Amino acid sequence: MDNYFYSFKEQKAKEPLKGIKIRSVYLDNLMVTHMEFEPGSIIPELKHSNEQITLLLEGKMDMTVGKEKKTVVIQFKVESKP
Repeated sequence: MDNYFYSFKEQKAKEPLKGIKIRSVYLDNLMVTHMEFEPGSIIPELKHSNEQITLLLEGKMDMTVGKEKKTVVIQFKVESKP
């Protein structure tokens, strides 16, 4: 590993879906992703092979984990297991 300090603001964003920008840091066993959503953006249903924690820093969003759907608000933590 060459870098120990990262700045998401200095990293060029990717836009995998319209209105969604992501910046990621990858290590051997960990990935951290910073995501920005335009209002009304939608991520299609997906599954992860790893556990995930989502921390919403601004605004609100609707999120479904398994069969449970919630409106997530600022500082709300969501854990999901594969």
